[in-house]
Amino acid sequence: AVGAQAHSLKGASASLRARPAAAAAAKLEAAARAGDGGKVVELAAEVRSEVTRTIEYLRKKVTTVA
Repeated sequence: AVGAQAHSLKGASASLRARPAAAAAAKLEAAARAGDGGKVVELAAEVRSEVTRTIEYLRKKVTTVA
């Protein structure tokens, strides 16, 4: 389940050109598919951080354009 969700997030992030978020999601996907539970927990925090950075960036862009 985590691997599939990370895969979806990787694609969505890539579509937004959020390369750090996509890269973090790719690492999470690989760890989940390998069954590396300890690494999954660590990488989930990295994904959360990168997605948060992406959201903050997009909010600033929308505010600037609007």
